[in-house]
Amino acid sequence: MKGKDDMNEIKEHDFATYPRRFKAYRWYKPLLSVLLIVVFMFVFTILIDLLTKILFNTSISNSGYDDMDFFSTAGAFNNGLKAASFIPAVLLAALIVRDRPLSSYFSSIGGWRWKVFFKTFVSGFVIVGLPSVLCFLLRGRTGEASFTLASFMLLLVLAPLQGVAEELLYRGFFMQTAAALLFNLVLKALFCLFIFYAQRKLRWFDDVMKFNAKGD
Repeated sequence: MKGKDDMNEIKEHDFATYPRRFKAYRWYKPLLSVLLIVVFMFVFTILIDLLTKILFNTSISNSGYDDMDFFSTAGAFNNGLKAASFIPAVLLAALIVRDRPLSSYFSSIGGWRWKVFFKTFVSGFVIVGLPSVLCFLLRGRTGEASFTLASFMLLLVLAPLQGVAEELLYRGFFMQTAAALLFNLVLKALFCLFIFYAQRKLRWFDDVMKFNAKGD
């Protein structure tokens, strides 16, 4: 964490507006970070697709976020690695722009808070996990799920990294950037909601990051 000489005077630590607390922050620097993140993700996507082709002799194609293949070994490798690659993309952009320390993307108070972790973990399990378990117990398996041992092992490694990547990108970068630029938490929430929805539901967002060897 940066010292007091590197930060503006503050009365409280607000994670959402944290970036503008630092003296090195300028309004245009997050925009430079966005451009760098897009460039890095484009490069990573090309490299991962090429690596998938070399290792598995196949190409993975998705029409959107919801039909990603995580069942086959190649699909789990390709899609899981692409999602996790947001971590180096965001951190590399932060290191280049240098508008604030890397730690500010993860916390505004420093350190790990086990109490907060368990509260959010239990809340998430009650809201999402418990209904899923009950649905499975009452209705059994729905749909086709054909994990291979290799794809399951890959997901054990890559799925947590995907979760970290999404939190780092949406909460650590987009939410803080929007709040620092807009100064309005309502507009910030709407902006982050649109980005989150677009990345999952709008085809154009996937096409931007998609590398097609045929050039379609």
